[in-house]
Amino acid sequence: LTLAFTITSFFAGLNQFSFYTVLLISILLYLIYFKSLSKLISVAFSDYRPKKNAGLILLILIVIGTALKSAQYPSIVDNESYYIQTIKWVNEYGLVKGLANLHLFFAQASPWHILHAGLNFSFLGFWFNDLNGFFLILTLIYSQKLSDWESAWMNLLPLASVICFLFIDSPSPDLALLCLIPIIISLYASETNNDNFKIITLLFVFAAFVKITILPFGVFLLPKLRRDKNITFLLITGLVFGIVWIVKNLIVSGYPLYPLTVFRIDADWTVPIDVIDTINAIGHRDTYCTTSHNLVQMFASWIYLPGVKGIMNKLILVLLLIIPLFREIRINNRYRAIYFSFLTQLIILWFVSPQYRFFLPAIIFFLLFLTHKLIIKFNLYRFTSYLTNSGVAIAIVLTVILVPHGISSKKAYNATEEPGRLNIYKPAPPTRYPDIEFEAIKIGNLEYYSVKDNFLLFATCNGELPCVNQAQIDYIRERTGYIPQIRRGKYLKGYSIVSGFHSVKAGD
Repeated sequence: LTLAFTITSFFAGLNQFSFYTVLLISILLYLIYFKSLSKLISVAFSDYRPKKNAGLILLILIVIGTALKSAQYPSIVDNESYYIQTIKWVNEYGLVKGLANLHLFFAQASPWHILHAGLNFSFLGFWFNDLNGFFLILTLIYSQKLSDWESAWMNLLPLASVICFLFIDSPSPDLALLCLIPIIISLYASETNNDNFKIITLLFVFAAFVKITILPFGVFLLPKLRRDKNITFLLITGLVFGIVWIVKNLIVSGYPLYPLTVFRIDADWTVPIDVIDTINAIGHRDTYCTTSHNLVQMFASWIYLPGVKGIMNKLILVLLLIIPLFREIRINNRYRAIYFSFLTQLIILWFVSPQYRFFLPAIIFFLLFLTHKLIIKFNLYRFTSYLTNSGVAIAIVLTVILVPHGISSKKAYNATEEPGRLNIYKPAPPTRYPDIEFEAIKIGNLEYYSVKDNFLLFATCNGELPCVNQAQIDYIRERTGYIPQIRRGKYLKGYSIVSGFHSVKAGD
């Protein structure tokens, strides 16, 4: 679905036509493979039916808690800067050329957002960007059915619900990794045949496809590539996803390997490097809390960041030091490979963008691994179900009832119309600022909509297309001289946003 929707978005918006096409294909495939699929579905329901009261309670908590959290106002800041707008562009027009010239964050255009656009019922006059909640439910249920001792830590995944719940009220690609990476590790730890390796490879390539920051973690696959069949499968899978990913980047930004800017195409819609450097400077300051590029100063500032960021930064470093002390990590080739994969990711991302949310898959795995070892050491197996149930219950109380707006050090980000609303009968809008006002502004041949309340430089919320903050336009123009303009379409008369955008020097 993600591949098909992404390719479709190269040519057109994802609307009722694409949705009904997928629905028709799904029905035809079900009819063709009716017997095997019916058997598969029957076995799945049989396997996942809770056999104990504790398991039934856990299932109820997971479903109800996830549904309530998914229906609340989105709490992630990025949702108001580019999540909503990326999905909206894909729904209405698809990926237009040079979209990143309008707002550089659109250059990311995660296929995870494209998948949301294909399944959010936007053509009915409203949309639900709540695929994350459904994905988390499936993952947590799956985690309870693993019995292999190598993957027993996976049974404790509901303990991470407090973290996961923070990412399900908005279409965050981070949630995809929080679900996929534990599954990949559990399969890798107990991998016994070549088919399992193919599943692991497919899941990892898909994870990198929707969130490229996880790519360095893939070094754990290298020891398994001694078999020719494994190399062939990885190359074919990687080539299919890789080509689509590169084409997506070329269309949106002109940089095939974005966020890397070492290569670019000579096209009028390619984002000027000055614009990218200007925005990246803001990201550098926010990530390291310093404008310095001295490695010692950057590390000192990064490790002592205030609030949750600083806590998580210290935690990942402590865990990386503690985990090798366990004999199982040192002697088990598979766990050793997983450890060094996370270490590689940390080292590479530290020089690029060491945001703590990029390390959450590692933090979750290490903490669950440590918890599992404590359970073994103190013979606490009988309390496992109480732990998992308590984990989900605490997540519901903290993230749904007590702190529904999420965690942020900036008060403007925490503003919500009804912070305590549970949205039991009607889901909240896709933005936490449904009543914010916009104004139409014209600059050159571009008429765009901008938020009147400039609470965030990159804010766009749920504005009509094209939408970008006037403060951002002015900021980039003052520092680079560039402003976004509508391209003149080759096959269209005049200027239309369907033709895309490019950056020009103000006054040209």
